[in-house]
Amino acid sequence: MHKETEEPRRRRRVLAVDDEEEILVAIDMFLRLHGYQVDTYSDPRKALARIRQESYHVILLDVNMPAIDGISLLRTIKALRPGAQVVMMTAYSTLEKVRASMEAGAADYLIKPFVDLQETLNILNLSCERVERWEKAGSSSIDAMLALPDK
Repeated sequence: MHKETEEPRRRRRVLAVDDEEEILVAIDMFLRLHGYQVDTYSDPRKALARIRQESYHVILLDVNMPAIDGISLLRTIKALRPGAQVVMMTAYSTLEKVRASMEAGAADYLIKPFVDLQETLNILNLSCERVERWEKAGSSSIDAMLALPDK
């Protein structure tokens, strides 16, 4: 009898950036309970330094932060890592901010507080599955594949 062995799935990695520590603690606990590896940062500059060094399946990014505007940070992240799946989060949603986030390359948008935790998981799972499909298709670096050529 032959049994195919499936290559074990790499543990899904999420980086969360929010200026509110209590939000980061909640995200960390919730996602770890669901098998994610989580890094959290309240300082967007430190998060950006980490993103320069490491790749993540999903980056959760607060729109309204005092140090750096979330949409500006999103643009910087997408310039560094075009394949990054960035999900924006905010408690203060406006249509303009949603539109600006999507135009800047956000994969999705979550409204805080996360009342529907299953919806939050669904969005994260879909984003992770997208990255995993790209990796399975043979791109060792989705960021390199999606990078625009220098002019």
